[in-house]
Amino acid sequence: MAAVQSISLRKTAGYLPVVQYLLDQRADVNKAANDGWTSMHAAASNGHAEVLTCLMDGGASLTGKPILATDPVPDVLPIDVAANEDIIRLIRRRRAQQLIRKHTEEHEEVYPLVLKRNRRW
Repeated sequence: MAAVQSISLRKTAGYLPVVQYLLDQRADVNKAANDGWTSMHAAASNGHAEVLTCLMDGGASLTGKPILATDPVPDVLPIDVAANEDIIRLIRRRRAQQLIRKHTEEHEEVYPLVLKRNRRW
């Protein structure tokens, strides 16, 4: 059933209620079709900002990195096929948030020490 849901997810990338339903059913948001495109590619290339946001909230990959080591790295990322500047900004903003979150998590033990030391100055 998950394979059918992932295929359906890409084909329904313009229909927010259907995408939300499939995500609720745990569809694989990062499953690529034979051409390497995912639901993120479809939503970005068609300018579906709400669907794109829903997919990103559902865990869709922004960088196009393969999920498994054996998966090929896609030649074209979702941001590369974005329909307009609003879609590009949306993807960039979410990527920046991910990088900040990752950096904060990696250094969460260090930040309290830095803050404590800086208060002495």
